[in-house]
Amino acid sequence: MNREILISFTTLLLIGGFYLIYNSKSSSTDVVIGMKRKIVARAFPFIIVFIFGYLAIYTIIKSMEISIAVSILFLFIPYLQERSLARKRARNIRSAWPEMIDQLVTGIQSGVSLSEALLTLKTRGPIPLRPFIEIVSKSLLDGENFEIAMRKLKTACNLAESDQIVETLILAKTLGSKDIGIVLRTLSQFLREDLAIRIEIEAKHSWIKNSAVLAGVAPWILLLILSTQPETIAAYSTSVGLSILLAGVLLTVIAFFWMEKVGALPIRRRVLEKRILVGSEA
Repeated sequence: MNREILISFTTLLLIGGFYLIYNSKSSSTDVVIGMKRKIVARAFPFIIVFIFGYLAIYTIIKSMEISIAVSILFLFIPYLQERSLARKRARNIRSAWPEMIDQLVTGIQSGVSLSEALLTLKTRGPIPLRPFIEIVSKSLLDGENFEIAMRKLKTACNLAESDQIVETLILAKTLGSKDIGIVLRTLSQFLREDLAIRIEIEAKHSWIKNSAVLAGVAPWILLLILSTQPETIAAYSTSVGLSILLAGVLLTVIAFFWMEKVGALPIRRRVLEKRILVGSEA
């Protein structure tokens, strides 16, 4: 009972300490404060997950060794959440590009220029792309060159596919109104075909990865079930049992990252990140 009180007190102390660090009014420079808050904000979810995971498991099975081992694996939860949000963002952006290109074609066919068509998308464009279109619109309204505005779009999106689309739009702008509709329609068709293939591949990979994750988690679930018996707790409280737990944690971590590397689709390199086709400086 005293140990549980001590652990709870330590947890509250750590949370309070991180809160004070994050909200401190230090006299240091803004850069130092920003870096400090960024580090704390990134580490905070991992620490909270570990501590509360340990408290939850220890409350049930009363074994410090097993609780710590399983809580280390809980650190994958914030990591997986970050990866999932990043993949969802990239997927939403890729899915929205064909719709945006179609709207640009419609605007051009109605007699407006490519720049004017982009400005109209600030309120009518696909929702995932509106923050990026806002950046382009602000740049164009400030009187900046079309290519400079599109360069800002490339930087904001930070995707190889976006770089290709931006360079195509710059090329279409250079060719003029005669061929711009043909170029954009071809681009839209290419994007849809590429998106369909990618979705199919991701669907096939997902069930394989989920099966691998289940295979890695199953032994630890079985361990938690067996830990309700005093004999299991006593066995893993020895030096040999602790060595087995540490080896299991290490092998699970290695297997997880190996699975992530093998099962992930290759990320396209941003070969057009710095390239500007015409006009402006590179």
